Amino acid sequence: MIEPIYIETPQTRPAWEPRVIVTHEVAPDERLHVDPSRDTSLSVVDGVVYAAIGDDDYVMTPGDRVAIPAGAAVRVWNAGDEVARVVTERA
Repeated sequence: MIEPIYIETPQTRPAWEPRVIVTHEVAPDERLHVDPSRDTSLSVVDGVVYAAIGDDDYVMTPGDRVAIPAGAAVRVWNAGDEVARVVTERA
């Protein structure tokens, strides 16, 4: 398991609420849990990832990034045949 990396927070956020950056390895057909209560950005490093965010659908490949607003209905999963690596950043 990869531990979260805590980075400096912007002045507008309370000091006790850091941003969290996590790298995930997602097996084929496995879903990635995204906390619906927090703004999250999702970046694909390896593999093919499908994201359904509200009424929008995204097929993401390495280098693609998408923002997921807090409160949005979201489903994210590995749509490829290989392990996907995804970086999430939560505010």
